[in-house]
Amino acid sequence: MGFTHNPDAFIHANVIHVNWLPYLFAYLWAFHPTPACLYGLIFAWNLIGGAFFTHLILRRLSPDDSGPKIAFALSVLAIGGLLPIMAQMAQFLLFAGPVILAVYYCLLTKKLNLFLLAIAALCLVSEDSAMVAIAFLAYILLLEPGRKSFAWLGACVAIPYTALTLFWMQPASRIHLRLMEDSTTMHLVKEIFHMNLALLLENLKSLLPALTLLPAFLLGAFLFGRPNKKQTLKIAGLALLPALPHWGESFVVGGAHHLLPVFSFVYLALLRTIGGPNSEAKMSGHRRTYAIAGSCLLFFAVSLRALAGHLPNSLRLPIYRLAGQKAKADTLERGLAGGKHSNRAVIAAALALPSDKSLSYLTNNQIPGFFLNRTDIWQFPDYFDLTDYLLIQKDAADAVFPFEPDAAKDLRADLMISPRDIKRNAPVTAAMIAKITETLVRKERTHKIIRNDEHVLILERSRPHSFFSPPETVGFGWLGAHK
Repeated sequence: MGFTHNPDAFIHANVIHVNWLPYLFAYLWAFHPTPACLYGLIFAWNLIGGAFFTHLILRRLSPDDSGPKIAFALSVLAIGGLLPIMAQMAQFLLFAGPVILAVYYCLLTKKLNLFLLAIAALCLVSEDSAMVAIAFLAYILLLEPGRKSFAWLGACVAIPYTALTLFWMQPASRIHLRLMEDSTTMHLVKEIFHMNLALLLENLKSLLPALTLLPAFLLGAFLFGRPNKKQTLKIAGLALLPALPHWGESFVVGGAHHLLPVFSFVYLALLRTIGGPNSEAKMSGHRRTYAIAGSCLLFFAVSLRALAGHLPNSLRLPIYRLAGQKAKADTLERGLAGGKHSNRAVIAAALALPSDKSLSYLTNNQIPGFFLNRTDIWQFPDYFDLTDYLLIQKDAADAVFPFEPDAAKDLRADLMISPRDIKRNAPVTAAMIAKITETLVRKERTHKIIRNDEHVLILERSRPHSFFSPPETVGFGWLGAHK
């Protein structure tokens, strides 16, 4: 975002986001470096860390009556909209959730040193979360008057780091790139002017995982009493102000992983709501215990819609059957029957290729994460004619890059006019395969076919191509970018 037409085959990670803290989890992931393990780390970190700080925060807010409140809050955390937010391609911002809760807990306990350490940790997750840290400090200045020293000292950590990231680290890392606009912020501003009603409605729909918390506020007030008016303003501010950058980004480009700060602060607002001091609750004793259990089931029912799109296909199939959606169930069943075998065959074929060789792939969108076991790997059409191998999934039903072959144009002209935006559920066609093989194998004679079966086509380049990697794209090489 904010750049295009990289003249080299590689870019530094800082070009897109500056991340530090998430790399600590690489030592755990290294024991089993698979997509499933990475998702498992993200889920475990958010759920275990979230539960830990939920317990600490509610014990602090409501020491005499924390048990039922913790049970209620954890049910919201475990079965609410957090789950689909975490299933967002292992974006590093997803590691910020427990750190946000830690920042708030340190504020509650008035432990300044730990608070500053937590603010620093939040900044080190990503420059996106550093902006959240600054917005949270603004919330403290406005609505937590007794803790202004926390805000000012926190600003001495968060603001210089964010400025350093945006105005030095990222520009240095982008030294070789052709820029489209000055910053990601400018890109988002331009996106605002391309908004239309249909896109706005789609983006509002993407907020659903975070908005599933709204019924929890009603249930919490019913079970534990309503906060007084003075507290209501702080609660509303806590839900909206700290995550304001990501509320805005979600409205403009859609929620996805940007909902993590939104969810975290709305969840904190929920903890503040049920933590008290509140008016007298409608129920007490055993009746409240039963009501908590019933409300958890009700909340799960409300949240199910947000979770539905992220359920495993094996669970979605019987749900479609029960809901009477026969056509959708039949389509999914056919896809599961054929797609699974094809995907596994392609993954196995990719893993069998030497990992020190370069690879370009044209496959289903869902599977590349299972064979990213090499440094030199690109998604088709990037460097498709220069990599050692070109891997094509012949029966892909959701291709990473579909295009329309034109008999009057050559292959590269077809690719140039094809949009880079992902068109979902578009297949790899026989015409696409024919155009690629005709160009590389028969016309240009740069490749030969080394595998061609029901699912997999692999072309090997006759002469290896060496890709140049600028020193600024490796490690701390960007430090010397302006020399």
